[in-house]
Amino acid sequence: MPERIDGDWAISFVEKDGSTFAGRGIFRAEGAVVRGTIMTDTGDYRYLDGRYEAGTLELSCFDGGHAFLFRARVDESGRLVGDFWSRGSYHAT
Repeated sequence: MPERIDGDWAISFVEKDGSTFAGRGIFRAEGAVVRGTIMTDTGDYRYLDGRYEAGTLELSCFDGGHAFLFRARVDESGRLVGDFWSRGSYHAT
């Protein structure tokens, strides 16, 4: 598992119906504190803040209009695998 999460990460989101869309995670860390964003073809997921500890990444944002939560673990191949929630009902892996 990587000790640091800094850098750019290619992301593939999978929705409930099996469709996918691409993103790019841009993360900067100071100790366990992580800040960054996830860019997609339609925009970004705002200013994310969170933590990376023991192979687990948690990032979130709430700005009054958007609520996002990302949780991922580093798998044995070094990839981040996890979940993305938005609003009260949206979920993708």
